[in-house]
Amino acid sequence: MVFGTLTSILLIIGGIITALVGKFLLRLVVGVASGGLLAYLIVKLVMLMNGGVLAAVILGVLGFIIGFFIGWFIIKLALSIISGIAIGIVIASFLGFISNIGLLLLTVIIAIGISYLLSEKIISLIVILAGIAMVYLGLLAFVSPMIAAGITIVLLILILIVKFKK
Repeated sequence: MVFGTLTSILLIIGGIITALVGKFLLRLVVGVASGGLLAYLIVKLVMLMNGGVLAAVILGVLGFIIGFFIGWFIIKLALSIISGIAIGIVIASFLGFISNIGLLLLTVIIAIGISYLLSEKIISLIVILAGIAMVYLGLLAFVSPMIAAGITIVLLILILIVKFKK
C-alpha cells in the first residue's frame, strides 16, 4: 500500500514522534478524556441538584484533575489485567495447572501482578512499534520494501536503545 507524498511524509514524521513521545501522548489523551468525562458528570450532577454555576465549575475542575490522574492508572490496570489473564492461562496450561482452579487462579494473579509491574515498559513498546509501523508505511512511497524495512529496523534499534537505556 503506497500513500501520496504528503501523506507519506506525515506518516514518517508522525511515526517518529509517536515512537519517541507516544507514551506521553497516550497518557495525555487518556488523562484528558477521563478527566473530561468525570468533570462532565460532576457538573451535570451539580446542575441537576441546583447547586449553582460556581459550585459546578469548582467541582468540575476538581473532578477533571482527579479524573486526569485516575485515567492513567485505569489504562495501566486494564492492560495488566488483560495481559495477566492471558499470560497466566498460558503458563498454567504449560505447567499442567489448567484443571486445578486454585493453582490456575494463583498463576493468573501472579501474572497480573508481574504485568502491572512491567506495564510501563509494555506500553512504551506498543507505542514505539506503532510509530515504527507508521514510519515503515510512509517510507514505502519513497523506497523499496526491503530498504524501508532496513531503515525501520535501524530506527527501531536506535529508539529502543534511547528509550530503555534508563
